[in-house]
Amino acid sequence: KHDILEEYLQGRVVGGTLAQLANYADLFARMSEAVFLLDKNSFRILECNPAALKLFKMTEDDLLGRPLTEILGHELNAGIKAEITWKNAAQHQFVFEVAAAPLKILDYIEVVQLVARDVTEVKQAQRELEEMNAVLRKLSTTDEMTELKNLRYFKEVLASVHNQAQNFHKEYGVIFLDVDHFKKFNDRNGHPAGDQVLKMVAQ
Repeated sequence: KHDILEEYLQGRVVGGTLAQLANYADLFARMSEAVFLLDKNSFRILECNPAALKLFKMTEDDLLGRPLTEILGHELNAGIKAEITWKNAAQHQFVFEVAAAPLKILDYIEVVQLVARDVTEVKQAQRELEEMNAVLRKLSTTDEMTELKNLRYFKEVLASVHNQAQNFHKEYGVIFLDVDHFKKFNDRNGHPAGDQVLKMVAQ
């Protein structure tokens, strides 16, 4: 396979860095996302921008010439668009959105440009929001004392069952349970004792 990296390292590619040859050196350097230029056959790193070094907390010596697949621990291809979880040397976990596409440098040179965006904080915020929503949903549909579903939930389910029954011409039943003499027991023994009875019935 034609290996651009070997030609690049041996000085056969003239005229400056690959980013300069592609006429976007300034953009390459200023991009906030991590950008890698990779050999299209081996996916070895030919160049990376300052944002990549900062994101991965590595030097050019750590990265250049190494397959990016080895660093990320994930298979890549020239058309990949994926979400990748990566751990650094300190075992801190990051989530990256990566997108790779072919990039023509010169008539005879084509590399793969891979852009990695750190979405770790975004994903963490999404998880926290989902957890909060789940808690709020539970609080809004669950009776705190008995931990049974409450009247709000019952109405929602009843409406759903009723609609299904109408759509499919089916019948449904509703069962009511009553605790005999509960008011007398509650008055005689107090509300805490009455609550215990309700919990036992709920179980």
